[in-house]
Amino acid sequence: MNIKESHDAMSNIKLLYVEDEEGIRNQTANFLQKFFTEMDIAEDGEAGLELFSKKLHDLVITDLKMPKMSGKEMLSKIVALKPDTITVVMSGISSDSDIKKDEVDFFIDKPASLDTLLQMMEVVSKKMKV
Repeated sequence: MNIKESHDAMSNIKLLYVEDEEGIRNQTANFLQKFFTEMDIAEDGEAGLELFSKKLHDLVITDLKMPKMSGKEMLSKIVALKPDTITVVMSGISSDSDIKKDEVDFFIDKPASLDTLLQMMEVVSKKMKV
């Protein structure tokens, strides 16, 4: 899938992006905004869950280790609210104690490359049959 195809496939998907590290959040959000027309950004799991409960996003991309509420806890609450939500974890920590790769739709090791983000979008578009 090329960049134009990724943009076309993602443009109607509501995205929630949750990341506590400001530099990573800003850099990744700038890239994602090129593809997603409707995107919300939160700095921790608590704020992410609050945003999700208002908009019921189609796709959630989150870090695991965050203040106030972990990404794992937030995702379990999100999936309870809307089970068909596509979940993506972007984390530098991939240990079994945090979350297993089979518990989410896509797992991205930090730092994420642009190619990996594009690959994630292709997987998401197939899952959502966009």
